[in-house]
Amino acid sequence: MCPPVHTSCVDPLFTRVCVALQLCMGSPQDSAKSPFAHLGLSSPSYFQTLTAGNVTSMDHVDDAADFAELLAALTTLNFTDEEQDDIFSIVATVLHIGQVEFTESESGEGSNVGGGDTGGRAPGRRRSSAVSGGDRSSLGLRMASSLLGVENDALAESLTHRTVMNVKAELDIKAATAARDALSKELYGRLFNWIVLRINAATQTKASDLQTIGILDIFGFEIFTLNSFEQLCINYANERLQQHFTNHTFDEEETLYKSEGIKVR
Repeated sequence: MCPPVHTSCVDPLFTRVCVALQLCMGSPQDSAKSPFAHLGLSSPSYFQTLTAGNVTSMDHVDDAADFAELLAALTTLNFTDEEQDDIFSIVATVLHIGQVEFTESESGEGSNVGGGDTGGRAPGRRRSSAVSGGDRSSLGLRMASSLLGVENDALAESLTHRTVMNVKAELDIKAATAARDALSKELYGRLFNWIVLRINAATQTKASDLQTIGILDIFGFEIFTLNSFEQLCINYANERLQQHFTNHTFDEEETLYKSEGIKVR
């Protein structure tokens, strides 16, 4: 799985590890009998989130085969059909949220959810666009709200407003876009953490059954041609893991030796 991306500053190779690409390429969407038909997905090139790196396919990568392998792995790890559906529904939600765009409200303050149509507006003034069935932004909003199980208007309001101390304030376009990206990243992040917990539970063994020696191999910094905020987070997490490992391996052992009267140089 990869973190959701909403920036053009992404190395093309980074986007190739994304499960969302596998989901789009590996799940048949043209059949009503498909278990993924309700996700409303299509070609990866349709979604802004997946086209940020300007690469949606590679000759040596078979996303459909990788997706089939992923489904088999989830089944092996005892993920139920309902749990797998929830996983892919959240992944699809992230893609649909990435389609949502904003225009200025008619008052010129705050923003509205809408498409890019600005026909008929006065020069220098942007007005909210009408929500139409053919509009990618409105369609993305409807699909995201449907998959999340919330009202369409409620999701739109949460993206264009913020509430502090019971005071609701409108967000401008930049802030609304940041709120959209923050929501998708939070959804994906929580999904990732839950999957880790489920895998740990599925592979957990009793201490009396098996004795192991653990080896932690920490990756160093990964530097691409263009580095996104996500890469900064990955590098930071690696350094914190290394710090945690060093602390438990050396510092705590040294404290134990001292408590037992063993001289440490």
